[in-house]
Amino acid sequence: MPIEPETQARERRDLAEALRGPRRASGLSGERLAVRCNMSQTKISRIETGRALPSVMDVERVLAALNVPSEVADELMKMARRANVDYASWRAYARVGLYHKQAELRALESSW
Repeated sequence: MPIEPETQARERRDLAEALRGPRRASGLSGERLAVRCNMSQTKISRIETGRALPSVMDVERVLAALNVPSEVADELMKMARRANVDYASWRAYARVGLYHKQAELRALESSW
């Protein structure tokens, strides 16, 4: 399944919004959450605005600090894993050269 940049950006935004919601609902400031997670307030802000992609461990720390119910936490963890796998996939393409991916897509297209 190809990973489109628009889809990746949307998933990243959705994850950011999904992590911001429980913090706001709990009444914690970003600074207070940062202390609980042993992160900087800047990192929390960048995660919540979608400017930084949190690692799966970062998401686990945030969810634990907020005492998010397990069913909600499971869904957020799925989102975090998906976003990180997609990001890693594109980084791998960039590392080996996008021309390999382009050749793969060209061959797929010519087989139709």
